[in-house]
Amino acid sequence: MRACVLGWTGNFSLALFTMFQVSTGDGWAPYIVRPLTGNSAHARRSAAADVAQVADVVSSVVANATSAALQNTADAHPVPPMNRAVALFFIFFFFVSGICLLGVVHAILLDEFMVAVQEERQRIKEEEIDLKYITSEKLGSPLDPLLASLAHFHSSADLSTKIKELFLMIDANNSGSLDYQEICDGLQALEGFPVKLSLEDLDTLTESKALCNSDGELDLETFERLIRHQLQLYVIRTLAAAMERIERGGGAGDEHTGVVLFVLKLMIANMSDFVHVKTESPACAGPAHGPSPAAGQAASQERMLVEILERENTILALLCAGRGAADGGHGEEKVAGPSCAGG
Repeated sequence: MRACVLGWTGNFSLALFTMFQVSTGDGWAPYIVRPLTGNSAHARRSAAADVAQVADVVSSVVANATSAALQNTADAHPVPPMNRAVALFFIFFFFVSGICLLGVVHAILLDEFMVAVQEERQRIKEEEIDLKYITSEKLGSPLDPLLASLAHFHSSADLSTKIKELFLMIDANNSGSLDYQEICDGLQALEGFPVKLSLEDLDTLTESKALCNSDGELDLETFERLIRHQLQLYVIRTLAAAMERIERGGGAGDEHTGVVLFVLKLMIANMSDFVHVKTESPACAGPAHGPSPAAGQAASQERMLVEILERENTILALLCAGRGAADGGHGEEKVAGPSCAGG
């Protein structure tokens, strides 16, 4: 067969390379498929053309004679019928390899390209947002690990108890006051959330020692005031970070309910503390012979604060109930943050 003579088939390697040539569309129809389909007249014409090209190099005279002879021989015989099975095989092979597979490769490359472009756009967008916003992590305090553990208080009294326990743990010599070195060593020795503070950090926390006594030390009262103030700043940073995540995500979500509950809990704790101070204040009690107008006004303010406190507790309970129902109904994971039970 002509295909074998010209080196298109004959062994597996040649046949495989021939099929690759067909898949690339490199002149496979006249030189490969037509001889295999049994179209010998065309094969002879092709052979005559090949011989004419070779003979032209040797001698134009010999080439013309040979081409004429082969042309006459090809014309003397009728065109045989085509082997349709072989033709259909090559048509199917070219359709699969040259159209379908090539389209799949193009689709995969295009999809990967689009993914890479999308990731690059997202990265540029995140960089722009980072430049636009000052996140809570960038303005974080070295006390944040400690404040995060203290955030799970149940009431103002519970928070005071936790702060007092922390004060006693740091006060190694039981002197009732803390100097800078005791605070640094005590906070760094805490288990689970060690805090490393520098002297510059302590100056910032104590407002350049404005909260310290004449000896440059903190007693329990000023230490609690410092921790409460830092806890309030921690709440503000947490709320700012949540608002930033909401804006980045394009909308508010239930995952930020914990932050809202945390803020409400701190508000209730501060109000409870204020009511407690007003109740114990001597100005709230009237003289022995009867209540004074000032005492009546103080009692009225006290009742108003109690009503506000009860209203806030009711709101907190409703929010906790709604959050529990949402978590139970949708099976969503609870957000890490302050617990509803701490209200």
